[in-house]
Amino acid sequence: MAYQVLARRWRPRTFAEVVGQPHVTRTLGSALERDRVGHAFLFTGVRGVGKTTVARLLARALNCSERKGAEPCNQCPPCTQALADASVDVLEIDGASNNSVDDVRAIIEASAYRPAGSRYRVYIIDEVHQLSKGAFNALLKLLEEPPDHVRFIMATTEIQKMPATVLSRCQRFDFRRISMTDLVGHLAHVAEVDKLGVGLDAIELLSREADGSMRDAQSLLEQVVASGEEKMDAAFVSDFLGIAGRDSVAAVVEGILDADCARVVELAALCRDRGYDTSNLLLRVMELLRYVTIAASAGVEAVPRGAGDDYRQLAERLADRRSTLDLHRVFQCLLKTASQLRGSESPELVLEMGLLQVASLEPVAMAAELLEGLRGGAEIPPPAAQGKPQSSKATAPKATTRKAASPKDPAPEEAAPPLGTPVAQEAAGQEAPGTESAAAAAEGSHGERWEGFLASVQNKAGIDLYVLLTNCEVLQLDAHKLTIKPQLSGYLRRLEEKELRGRVLDLAREHFGAELELEVLGLNSSRVADSFSVKTLEAGRDSETEAQAREDPLVKAAQEILQGRIEKVTRLDQSD
Repeated sequence: MAYQVLARRWRPRTFAEVVGQPHVTRTLGSALERDRVGHAFLFTGVRGVGKTTVARLLARALNCSERKGAEPCNQCPPCTQALADASVDVLEIDGASNNSVDDVRAIIEASAYRPAGSRYRVYIIDEVHQLSKGAFNALLKLLEEPPDHVRFIMATTEIQKMPATVLSRCQRFDFRRISMTDLVGHLAHVAEVDKLGVGLDAIELLSREADGSMRDAQSLLEQVVASGEEKMDAAFVSDFLGIAGRDSVAAVVEGILDADCARVVELAALCRDRGYDTSNLLLRVMELLRYVTIAASAGVEAVPRGAGDDYRQLAERLADRRSTLDLHRVFQCLLKTASQLRGSESPELVLEMGLLQVASLEPVAMAAELLEGLRGGAEIPPPAAQGKPQSSKATAPKATTRKAASPKDPAPEEAAPPLGTPVAQEAAGQEAPGTESAAAAAEGSHGERWEGFLASVQNKAGIDLYVLLTNCEVLQLDAHKLTIKPQLSGYLRRLEEKELRGRVLDLAREHFGAELELEVLGLNSSRVADSFSVKTLEAGRDSETEAQAREDPLVKAAQEILQGRIEKVTRLDQSD
């Protein structure tokens, strides 16, 4: 008898032997026991997870004449014929080579005949997504209302290519990737029963390389066994298949986390000399870094069980080498390297430079940790005691920009002196008119009164008039006169309208006093030195806040400790 490869010889013959798909086998078994089996099934999932195997199992179970419960007996004539691929009632069709309308028409014609010696005529269509659009359309009617003796079982690896009209006519089962634990357990069992002499560390490496596919895992095991080597351990498997083993991956990750650039370059050269696949090596490095990051952020208990005990122990040992922020930065950089590897003409160089880059990253600390350390110092009082806004990372604290005047607006007779005129000094100790502080006080007072008026306009007249006036420059504001200058020609034309201008004057007199007169200047009018607008008022406040942030003791202490400089100051309530 011809030799059968492991993937065929160890193909499950019962639902209980199927590895890693309990949600599928349990549901199908329950349907078989209750005789509530649908007429059309669609199995989807990646390669090598058991779609075709379960389809054949279901076909045998449906036609088994001696079945008790869900499992086929594998002894009766329908079962033995199906196992020998000799059943005329179980038809396997390759969707890739039988994808035309004529092929589907042949199925439709044959489905009218009853099965030869079984209960059902079962059609298993593999890679069904490769059927043409016309073939799918031809199949729809039969798929929705087949004869009582016909059952369809379809399998695909690309569910996104399936028409919605087909999906709605089938019971869909999604096959999952097989976990590392299940793969290792099954391969270890195969190696023990067949006396293959493959070590457990080698089996773990093969299972990791299979990426959730049982067929891939069995094929890799078959390839290793075919080498005839007496000692088949992880080191041999790594060299034989050209994939990086756990020790190599761990050494690279450790070199990165220790910022040992010389070691990383040496390991990259060693992996290149051994012929390791660069994409595979980077993938394994990122996989271990993922476990290390999880262990550092959420504890080693959060590392997935499928990672294996060796990788969990490595993650626990390396978790405290870098901060979680550093680990995230390293991972993001490696993601970019992985993207650059695809299609590169020199993948070894791209990998080496990528690993060297992450090993060269300067350690960084969280801003919260730095501030906590700064606040803990005896020389730096807490922000509340300083009387100044708190800042972090040279960023101004969150503060709401004022858009309205103080709760009580000054009465007309108490109004601030007009713009462009000397400021009367009645309070003792005030500076003389024309000094910088006096001018700033006058501007601030007029600015608050103007913003209070704008807030009143928004409440009483709506957003349109409010926007119009915020785009005006104020040249004079006193108890008798308000002079404004629109900043755009469109706003000037609107204010030249008699009705709108009268509305503005009424609102201004209601707010500032009945004697107020309104003057609207043209765009070419000369600008008064101490005129202002909402934009200049906000710019002045931002400048003041920035100055406070730069003079904040915490910021100065951080600059001294980090030997840095302030590049930019951003208000937290205005940052992106």
